[in-house]
Amino acid sequence: MLGPTTYTIDNEGVRSTKARGSDVFLPWATFDGLRTDADLAVLTRKGQLRFFVPLQAFARDRDDVVTHLTSRVRSAA
Repeated sequence: MLGPTTYTIDNEGVRSTKARGSDVFLPWATFDGLRTDADLAVLTRKGQLRFFVPLQAFARDRDDVVTHLTSRVRSAA
């Protein structure tokens, strides 16, 4: 059930894909809020968790990912 997960963040939305094939995609219009800390970005809708991204998955690109998430959520809200 658990296994390696790949996270993709692009201009369409966010996606997580597990090694065994399960796939979750949510477009930017799904979100109206974002909270981040050192480890996690939490995407919400009306305060309810909709998707989370472990920022360690992006290593050196962490700050760029947070900037992109912030930009996309603001433009979608």
